[in-house]
Amino acid sequence: MVNVAIIAGLACKSSGYLQRAVEGAVMLVVVATNLGIAFGLPVPGCPTGYFGPGGIGDGGLYANCTGGAHLVVDLAIFGDSYLNQGGTPASVYETTGSWDPEGALNWLMVSFMAYIGYVLGGWFLNEPGWVRKTGLLLGSGAAMGLTGLVLCGFRINGGFIPINKNLWSLSFVLVVSGLACAVLAATFLLVDKFGIWGGTPLKQNGMNAIALYIGHEMLMNHAPFSWDRDTSSHVENTLSNLGGAV
Repeated sequence: MVNVAIIAGLACKSSGYLQRAVEGAVMLVVVATNLGIAFGLPVPGCPTGYFGPGGIGDGGLYANCTGGAHLVVDLAIFGDSYLNQGGTPASVYETTGSWDPEGALNWLMVSFMAYIGYVLGGWFLNEPGWVRKTGLLLGSGAAMGLTGLVLCGFRINGGFIPINKNLWSLSFVLVVSGLACAVLAATFLLVDKFGIWGGTPLKQNGMNAIALYIGHEMLMNHAPFSWDRDTSSHVENTLSNLGGAV
């Protein structure tokens, strides 16, 4: 979808603001499509626009509602046999049935996040000085992060559009994009501008991303990527994941 937006912008045979406006319009349609289906498609036995975990979550009221409209779309496109069985919430919320965190509606929001990176990356490279580069990242990051927090009502669970990584909700995309801008701004200042830090170990991680990915898949529940834990505990899961990331 990012390619479609860029091609549409180039087709207007203009540069600058008009091209960006056309690209932005295409991506707004993408986001509107995601939101329209997620909040408008009826799901039998489930609240419309459900973003919860299902299973024993919400007191078990919506046990078979994991994925909401996302699951309905994926079942229609891919079929049950091509989806993950149980899904990632199963270990905590005891969900059953199929659910895939990389479904069709998710990829609409993935493309939107990629477009955010494309636009901000271009602006960042074209800004002439370090002050303006940093200001662009921090300002954009703050705006996106605040918007995402407003959408989720400044709550961990809940709000108009809850933060949900598995469903790639709009609030999740905006908050994570805002955090990414802040991290990039800090890294730019520490490494490129002031030379305080050489980038280790992030530099080495970036140069060996495939090895890390394969290692994570093969040693998923073993050090240094993870360790044995109570999978029903959010605290232990969070600490394990943070330890693996570090």
